Amino acid sequence: MTLNETLTKLGFEEKEAKLYVASLELGPATVLELSRKSGIKRPTAYVLLEEMIAKGWVEKSIKDRTIIFSAKDPSYLLTAIQEKEQTLKEALPYLEAIMSASHERPKISVFEGTEGMKQLYGEIFASSEIWWYSSIKLILHAFPALLNQWLEAVKKKTSPVRELISSDPEDIAYAQQICATNEHDKIRIVPPNFPLSIDMAIFGNKVAIFTLKKNIFALLIESEDVAASFRTLYQLAWQSSTPLKDFIPK
Repeated sequence: MTLNETLTKLGFEEKEAKLYVASLELGPATVLELSRKSGIKRPTAYVLLEEMIAKGWVEKSIKDRTIIFSAKDPSYLLTAIQEKEQTLKEALPYLEAIMSASHERPKISVFEGTEGMKQLYGEIFASSEIWWYSSIKLILHAFPALLNQWLEAVKKKTSPVRELISSDPEDIAYAQQICATNEHDKIRIVPPNFPLSIDMAIFGNKVAIFTLKKNIFALLIESEDVAASFRTLYQLAWQSSTPLKDFIPK
């Protein structure tokens, strides 16, 4: 098995693996140098490097007014895997409790990597009714192009969409843009003392939970009972939140 094949098994896309190896070989380097070393076109390399920064695989700095990219120490990859394992271990008792209380056995899927995330978001966007609980600021950092996809999807939607977002200015700017696009999209602002650090969607009989910080991945839980329980909790949050039209920035 080649080094690139090993990295793809750890969640890297093929081109991300090439850039990571090139960065290890070159040390701190410009996007042009990494593009030449990896054989990946410069515009594509730049977009991928930004995504790899969000995943914690690459760091960015400025030297003499030039942007420099550096690969994280390879030992970080092991730490990242261990953190994901720990996250799942912490969630496991709750997931098992849900399973034991349910008449059906929930189907749980894990999504990793850019393509995996795109696949899951695509499934959500295609759903007839969606309830979101999101940090738009973190989504923009992790997936810069995602909100444009959502805006295009919203234009075509005639079914109801609910969104709970934070009071961050980036979230508010997004909300105003969405509401100007489609009257079926209802948005409320959660109180400032309830920070949002995930992206969650309830759609059909499914609940998708995305982590948006260092180690980006998603859990998809498919179960009528689980989805119904999350909707109940969502309703409570919805009732205690402020409609966008009534929100007054501090």
